[in-house]
Amino acid sequence: MAAATTTTTSSAAAAGTTTTTTTTSATTTTTSRRWLMNTSSRRSLSIDRGGVASRSNSRSNPNLESVRPPIVLEIGSSIIRFGYAGNSTPTHIIPVHGPAAIGSSSSTSSTTTKSYHSYDEAEWYTILSPWIEAVYDRLLCPPKTRKVLVIHTSFYLPTAYQRALEQIFWNMGTPSLSFVSGLEIIPLAQGWKRGFIIHMSQNETVCVCHSDGHILPYTYQCIPECGYGPLLMMKKQSKKDDKDTTTTTTPTPTLQREWTPSMDYWLLDEVHNPNSLMVGILKSLEACPRDIRGDVAYNILVCGDGGLILPDFGRKVIQRLEQILEGTQEELTLPQDDNDDDPTDTTTMMTMTATPISIPSLKPLANRLRLLQCTPYHRPDFMAWIGGSLWAATWNRYRPNESRIQWKETPFDS
Repeated sequence: MAAATTTTTSSAAAAGTTTTTTTTSATTTTTSRRWLMNTSSRRSLSIDRGGVASRSNSRSNPNLESVRPPIVLEIGSSIIRFGYAGNSTPTHIIPVHGPAAIGSSSSTSSTTTKSYHSYDEAEWYTILSPWIEAVYDRLLCPPKTRKVLVIHTSFYLPTAYQRALEQIFWNMGTPSLSFVSGLEIIPLAQGWKRGFIIHMSQNETVCVCHSDGHILPYTYQCIPECGYGPLLMMKKQSKKDDKDTTTTTTPTPTLQREWTPSMDYWLLDEVHNPNSLMVGILKSLEACPRDIRGDVAYNILVCGDGGLILPDFGRKVIQRLEQILEGTQEELTLPQDDNDDDPTDTTTMMTMTATPISIPSLKPLANRLRLLQCTPYHRPDFMAWIGGSLWAATWNRYRPNESRIQWKETPFDS
């Protein structure tokens, strides 16, 4: 019980005696205030903000994969990039050689004719298992504690490849797995809604129109011979001596300082080469709906490893496209190297397009062309990973039935 104190005051000047009694309960007031503060603090700690577990529940919750950011893994044509969702750049980068370097339509080695589409699930499991183990060794985190978002640079993945990756992660105990195309999430890295994506990997270049968060599949164009790998291989073989013509090596993805005639032929020449990149760009823009062509042409993004390796690749493509639409293009010089890679002597050329391109219908786009520049801390080859990092960090905070990420839970019989 609290002790009550009574104070009595007397006044001698007054005719009578005046008595004032004041009762205070200091101990009771202090105790009640402490109880109210503890109650309010417990309520504030139990608030769930944005789907993230509260401070009071995070220590006792054994299911921490919903709290921790997922792993973002991009398996490119020659490099594997990975890190945690929410970061602006990947934490680790591993160079990849051989069949595991996907995102291309053929193997990089000239001695192997087997395409990566022809590998079965068992072969992909053997090829990819060491790389996935290296990913977790670099991150220094147990596989059972985080979800994994896999970014692939192609429009779709082979079924055997996807099943092999799922089995690898599930055998390691990964709680959830999701696959997404880098072409869908690249716009998130820059914040535009409508644009045109030119993505160059090692053995192919892809161009597609993007509108309001969705790929327009009927505008998708894939040019198999316009990757930076064959172009670097041509440059290296053209400088060989005649006495050493049987050696074949894998092209090294290093920065180039000069633009060669072979690059003009395979990338910019729409007259002599029906399989050039410029023909693919024109066909993609022609298939784009007319009401959004202007917005798409106003945001042209050149990304992928080729955007970093080839010198001034984006500016040359935009300049050539503008000249074609205006009708002021000049005839390009064809390569005249006396070797097997001379494009004028090839017998394996396959015409990519069977219908002529309607250039007059695309002429109004000449004054709308604009090349988007990557921000200083975003490299062209990081655009897909950065978009996936922002996408995963945002939607991972929502409940599974409200998130746009379609997580695949680990089956019990894996």
